[in-house]
Amino acid sequence: MDYTQVGKSWFTKYRPKSEEDYCGDSIKKVIAKRFVKKEDFPHVLFISGLRGCGKTTFCRLIAKRYLCLHPHEDGSPCDECEMCESINEILIGGESTQVECPGVVEVDATIANGKEAIQEVMDEALQPPVYGDLKVLIMDECHMFSKAAQNSLLKLIEDIPPHLVVMFATTDPQNVLDTIKSRCQLMLEVGKQSIKDMSRRLKQISVMEGLTVSDEALEVIAKKGDRVPRECINLLEAIAKTYDKQVTIDNVRDYIGGDMSDRYVEFYKAANSENVYDLLKFIRGLRENNIRQVDFIRGLLKFTVDALYIKNGIAIDEYPVEYIEAVKELFNTYTINQFDMLLQVVEQLSNQIKAEDNTDKFESSLITTGMRISKIDMLAKGLVSEQLESDKENKESLYKHSQMLKRDNAAISEKLKVDLGIEEMADSFGNVEPVENTSGLFEDIDVPELKPVEEKVEQIDTDNNIGDGVDDFFG
Repeated sequence: MDYTQVGKSWFTKYRPKSEEDYCGDSIKKVIAKRFVKKEDFPHVLFISGLRGCGKTTFCRLIAKRYLCLHPHEDGSPCDECEMCESINEILIGGESTQVECPGVVEVDATIANGKEAIQEVMDEALQPPVYGDLKVLIMDECHMFSKAAQNSLLKLIEDIPPHLVVMFATTDPQNVLDTIKSRCQLMLEVGKQSIKDMSRRLKQISVMEGLTVSDEALEVIAKKGDRVPRECINLLEAIAKTYDKQVTIDNVRDYIGGDMSDRYVEFYKAANSENVYDLLKFIRGLRENNIRQVDFIRGLLKFTVDALYIKNGIAIDEYPVEYIEAVKELFNTYTINQFDMLLQVVEQLSNQIKAEDNTDKFESSLITTGMRISKIDMLAKGLVSEQLESDKENKESLYKHSQMLKRDNAAISEKLKVDLGIEEMADSFGNVEPVENTSGLFEDIDVPELKPVEEKVEQIDTDNNIGDGVDDFFG
């Protein structure tokens, strides 16, 4: 028995030690193209992705390419030299992230994130490496650094020393200064694996641990763990140790309370049934099967959003074929307006529950939601009618407002009108006398006859005497 492995979590024990073990074909393609010749290696990298998807592991694996003393022709590390073995044993295979490794400085921003702490790291990073030609600085969860600390790092990477490589890893790239991201020579996003790929990795671990498993059970674990390696491997370990290495579909469902995705499908079928008895029976069954209704409700919104993606053929490679077919069949008849209303109904349910609420409230909320789902077509039509009615009301309101303005302007004009007599005008303009006998006043005024414009235009000689033509035109 290898006592060095006692108590070590499976996630740590089976953390990828080589690029071949690392899941993520798109990442491997980038490595194969960018990390071959040392002169092409970037000095500043930015790695983002969801929690537990392998960002830090990627940084450690790539660090071996930088520090390996005897790399292969394709740039891959030998995994045998002193530097490779140190990274494998201390960083990749070790339980603690706060252990020093020759050639690598790893900083956890959740622990050290202030300007002073970063200054100490920078002072050390600026020193020439003791081992090899390069020094690798991994800034884990870098979004947790304060703005002052990030600005200090900005100064470091603006004029980075030739011996230094900086790798930023984060779950929240939006909280990292844009000025830092703009100076990164390589930016990668580590995404979730598909159900198929995650199940394959779980099967590899199962074989090495001597487990009895089924493909269906592993797929359920992959879905329950949301395709995040850490979550899935930890769940596999817990089930295996609870049921004496028997990871069967029944044991998996018993441990996690059944396959929630299948139960959500059952919930929608019961909600859309013409008989409310089916809905009540399903909800009552959650309690009888010891399924926490608060967990069921929290996952319902995610399932519904995923169903919308699947219905529209987006990211369907992440799910088993049977699951895709079941979801498409369930939501095939839903229109976009119906889905709009459905998401609003489920979101309202998700927002109104609290963990401390009692079982009766959960059941009441689920029943209400199920009944609304059964009327989703009517609610969706009501939503459209409400929008049309709103548009109509807006137009009527604008028309009434314009009419009111016209009336107000007319009233104001009426108030401004003044019937001025001789005396009032004399006060303002001095001597004013009334004009009498105005008949024929304009008869003696000589008004020249105006010729049509066409005739005048013809008189302009555009070739030789345009000035005379203009004078003649305007008199």
